[in-house]
Amino acid sequence: MTFTSRELQSCAEREAAMRRNVYAKHGMTMKRNAEIEMMQAIADHFKSLAEENTALIGETGDFPQGKLNQHDEGGLQIAIALEGETVTLRFGKQISWIGLPRAEAVQFALVILKRATGAKKLTITDEEPADASDMGSGG
Repeated sequence: MTFTSRELQSCAEREAAMRRNVYAKHGMTMKRNAEIEMMQAIADHFKSLAEENTALIGETGDFPQGKLNQHDEGGLQIAIALEGETVTLRFGKQISWIGLPRAEAVQFALVILKRATGAKKLTITDEEPADASDMGSGG
């Protein structure tokens, strides 16, 4: 079946008129509907990115620090994210423990703190917090 450009234009105009009627019936404008459709497209895009990135987590197949013990299953790629008010850690598989060299453990903790606080930069110092006995009584 072949349509002329005039028939296609007429069909498109009828469809646009029907949409305007539906939007008007529900108190929506064409602009608002376009915004909703754009937000849905963005949400769908981010959902697909999240699904793609899920494939990147899990076992890496190597032992970057050598095999720690007989229970060591090797490297693990994880994802740390903030979902609402909850920091989530995705491992991509069931795990019973993780082991990290000290420097990596500090980096791991910093990433979790950054996600939890929303901070762009965190600084760790080796200073101990002031002891209450050092603060004096003020009198």
